[in-house]
Amino acid sequence: MMLTKSHWHADTSEPLLSSTVGDVIFDRAATHPDRTALIAEGHDGITKYLSYSALLDEAVRSAGTLLQLADPGDRVALFAPNLLEWPVIEYGAMLSGIILVAVNPGLQVPELTYMLE
Repeated sequence: MMLTKSHWHADTSEPLLSSTVGDVIFDRAATHPDRTALIAEGHDGITKYLSYSALLDEAVRSAGTLLQLADPGDRVALFAPNLLEWPVIEYGAMLSGIILVAVNPGLQVPELTYMLE
């Protein structure tokens, strides 16, 4: 099917939620603190689990650390492989108001230099 329309009106069949991702994490940690929120296998082959309460604790700690390095609205580059800590830092950035810029760890030095400049 060929697209011939470049604009669609908003779907209003469902109301928009007024909650943020931070609100959702706080809610899940309060209502389901011991449920598994994240599962990741580390490079060492060990599977790690974080409950919602642990995820919230780590995200709040990450937010505090990020706020020592930058101000809300600043951009912070994250140069890392796919690890359990990635979403923790991402949630921390959201809670702190810092904009996380994902950097592909496969970039070569000239590409990385260009991106960071």
